[in-house]
Amino acid sequence: LFRSEEMGYYRLVIPFSAAWRVMDELGRKNTVQLVDLNEHVNVFNRTYASRIKLCEDLEKKITSFKEQIDRFNIEMVEVEDEANVYVHIESIQCIKGLSSDIYFNNIRKKLIDTENLLK
Repeated sequence: LFRSEEMGYYRLVIPFSAAWRVMDELGRKNTVQLVDLNEHVNVFNRTYASRIKLCEDLEKKITSFKEQIDRFNIEMVEVEDEANVYVHIESIQCIKGLSSDIYFNNIRKKLIDTENLLK
């Protein structure tokens, strides 16, 4: 896609339950440019601000787990292909009949429980 190519301007309304999946797919296409229609809204008051904060907190927990794994020289299998991880997560969601939101909350709870066991 070249800068001089003709582009279309569209508005997408995405249900909350499908937002992550749709945005992930659009990002993989590498042909979409997003325009912030809420630039007047404070970053902390946006719809997904609390979800982003949760993700950041979980990332810290995972980093802490990784440090403990390294500290105790526990062998860990590294992921070679991130796309396959996503496919695996989607298949688990389908089998269990869970939305992305519920699945995320289940993972979050398991990480918190594991963290509490390690304390």
